[in-house]
Amino acid sequence: EGSSTNTIRIVGNGNTITASNTLTAGALNDGIFKIIGGDFITLEGFVMTENAANTTTAAATNNMTDWGVALLYTTASNGSQNNTIKGCTIDLDRTYQNTFGIYSNSNHTATVISTAAPASNNAGGNNGLTIIGNTITDINIGIVVIGPSPSGLENDGLTIGGSLANANTISNFGTT
Repeated sequence: EGSSTNTIRIVGNGNTITASNTLTAGALNDGIFKIIGGDFITLEGFVMTENAANTTTAAATNNMTDWGVALLYTTASNGSQNNTIKGCTIDLDRTYQNTFGIYSNSNHTATVISTAAPASNNAGGNNGLTIIGNTITDINIGIVVIGPSPSGLENDGLTIGGSLANANTISNFGTT
């Protein structure tokens, strides 16, 4: 875990990361990158793609990748904070209804997405998230940020795009 003085920067230099072809059938929580409770992490310059061997799209038995990048909490009071996703290309397979380019959620655990378990305080949210300069394609939904459901615990300090130079490009999206 990083800190404001000791940040973690993971630079892809345009290298391609292909999703595993051994994903758990029906899991609904597979990601190429998952930041779970990590802070001050930057993912930059990766190309993320679905594995051509992953073709089963029925949610209960799927073997598809759900998330290009996911940001989730470790515990309801330890979220993923002050992270940056920038300059990445995410290309999954929109024929699978649960494909998300970048997914941030502090309303469920990292392993059980179908049961509400919201962050219990501000430290459990995914505050300070920056998503800039990404190209996201062939997904059902491009970018999703969901804060905790209790009143007053929304995720704060988000930057998604902003100036033209920092814009995210989302194309070839939607299936269901």
